[in-house]
Amino acid sequence: MQGFRRFAFAAICAGGMIVPSAALAAGTGAPAAGVWASGPHQGFTVAKNRKRVSGVSVSLKSCGRPGIARVLGSQKISTLTLGGYTNWVIGRPDHSGNIHGLAVRIKVGKQVRRGALSFIWNVNEQTGNDYGQLAIPGCTVTFHAHHK
Repeated sequence: MQGFRRFAFAAICAGGMIVPSAALAAGTGAPAAGVWASGPHQGFTVAKNRKRVSGVSVSLKSCGRPGIARVLGSQKISTLTLGGYTNWVIGRPDHSGNIHGLAVRIKVGKQVRRGALSFIWNVNEQTGNDYGQLAIPGCTVTFHAHHK
C-alpha cells in the first residue's frame, strides 16, 4: 500500500526561508471533535474525546467506479513527531515519516472488502491542509477533508 510522506524539511525550508525550530515545536492540538466533510455525503466523525474516528465514507468516482466506500468500525488517532513537529494521524507511522494505512474493512455496495486507511491533519503545519487515503483492491482514493 502507498504511504503518505511527511515533508518535514519542506516545513523547515518552505519557500527558501528557514523557520525557527521553536515555531516548529509548537505543533497543533488534536483534531476538532465532530463532523468532517470530504464532499457530498462523504467524510467522517471525530469522537468527543478526539481519540478515534468513525463513519469514514469516500466517493469512488476517481477510480471510475460508482458509489461510496464506507469504512466499518472506528479507527484510532495517533501522533507522529518528526523534526520537532507533531502531526495527528490515522495509520502506522514509521521512523522515516511515512504513514502506512491501517487495515480496515470497507463496504462497497453490498460487498465487504479489506483495505487500508490513512489520514494526516495539518500537513506542513498548515491548518486545513488535511488529507487522507483509502485503498481497496484495484483502487486508491486520495481525499481532502475539513471540519464542518
